[in-house]
Amino acid sequence: MNPRSIAIVGASPNPVKQGYRYLQQLLEFGFKGKLYPVNRRGGTILGLEVHPSLSAIPGPVDYVISTIPAEEVPQLVKDCAQKGVKLLQLYTAQLAETGIPEQKKLEEQIVELAQRLGVRILGPNCMGVYRPEIGLTFRFSPPREVGDIACISQSAGHAGEMIYRGGLRGLRFSQVISYGNAADINEAEFLEYFASDDKTRIIAAYIEGVRSPHFASVLKAAARLKPVIICKAGRTAAGARGAASHTGSLAGNYAVWKALVKQCGAIHVDSIDELIDTTVAFAKLPVPKGRNVGIIGSGGGGSIIAADEFELNGLHVPPMPQAVLDEVKTFLGNDWRLVKNPLDNSVILPMGWGMDVLKRIFAIMAAHPIFQILVGDAGEWYPETPADAVYSEATTSMLLEIRKSTDKPMALVLRPADHTEEWKWRCFLEQQQRCINEGAAVFPSITRAAKALGNYAGYCLTPSKKQISR
Repeated sequence: MNPRSIAIVGASPNPVKQGYRYLQQLLEFGFKGKLYPVNRRGGTILGLEVHPSLSAIPGPVDYVISTIPAEEVPQLVKDCAQKGVKLLQLYTAQLAETGIPEQKKLEEQIVELAQRLGVRILGPNCMGVYRPEIGLTFRFSPPREVGDIACISQSAGHAGEMIYRGGLRGLRFSQVISYGNAADINEAEFLEYFASDDKTRIIAAYIEGVRSPHFASVLKAAARLKPVIICKAGRTAAGARGAASHTGSLAGNYAVWKALVKQCGAIHVDSIDELIDTTVAFAKLPVPKGRNVGIIGSGGGGSIIAADEFELNGLHVPPMPQAVLDEVKTFLGNDWRLVKNPLDNSVILPMGWGMDVLKRIFAIMAAHPIFQILVGDAGEWYPETPADAVYSEATTSMLLEIRKSTDKPMALVLRPADHTEEWKWRCFLEQQQRCINEGAAVFPSITRAAKALGNYAGYCLTPSKKQISR
């Protein structure tokens, strides 16, 4: 996973072919080692000499990316062994995932040959490795910054979503690995690898089926050291059929799976959205001291939904304590009776009290020991006219100031920029980027925030858990 040289076998001068795209991605991202395009026709691609074979490459090759047809892979395995290649990544597909007996047999033969000759295989049917530290990527324009989150994914698409959508939320990765059919290197080996990797603090995973008989013991050992967050596909019969045709995986019984993950001390999530959200919580928030949540800004109906969602996800939304109300009385007069938890801005603001009063109330809440987790819902303050943009910015500033003033975990909820009017979506994106730049944990809805915080607090407040390193 730390190659000094990469050969792309099946390199192509055609920009739509993956054998061209891999080369282009690695060049643009700035891979720090040597790159060798390989195609028996020779020539040049993107200014690099094309070698007719692996053996014709003058220097050593650590890592080979295969974009050739499946039937040609056995010979490539032999060529890799002769060249001393450590890892053969098979973008090549149409093997066991097809369900066709002949193709399943071919995959088995490829793995048996590779194991006999001492070549490890990543895949087949996978995109490979994203490791920004050395400029290794399988996507265009991913974040260049190195982080401490590792992700393994049987789905190349979901690996890309973690990089891009997680990246937009401020997540940065040590490595992301798309591993496809897991015919050779499997999920257990990756868990062992990242559990011992001192550059990785959090492990996220998307798994369709388990290959290793040692998975449970490996997962338990990894979860003792670091948070392991797992999304398992194939919850239904239809999903299980999809997993079988996607990566040739057997999905298994979902209830048994959830119980296993919990028993091993890992965190189970139901979707890629929840995987990203929960990873954001682990990456961005300090450890909570309890489950009591103080919420501001959910509006009338939103306050009810917020209370329900947090309670249903294992957290508690307590009534506003009398000590807070007594302090609020000193500047709100009889309107103190409108102050509740969640703090409904749609009640306070129409009474003529401004943003400074909301900020003052929320600051009092943040300081009170009964509230151990804070949530600022900025979605209720979205602008309706261009002039409102200033008000939206003031809201974001208020919430960020409260966040800076406390050592308690505080999540911010900002609605997605799904507007057709340019000024609106620009306003949303600017506020979100500002929050991300300041290191805040940002969520697109109160429901998703509640799920993520429930997962995070549930993990942190389990007595047997190792203290999360920061």
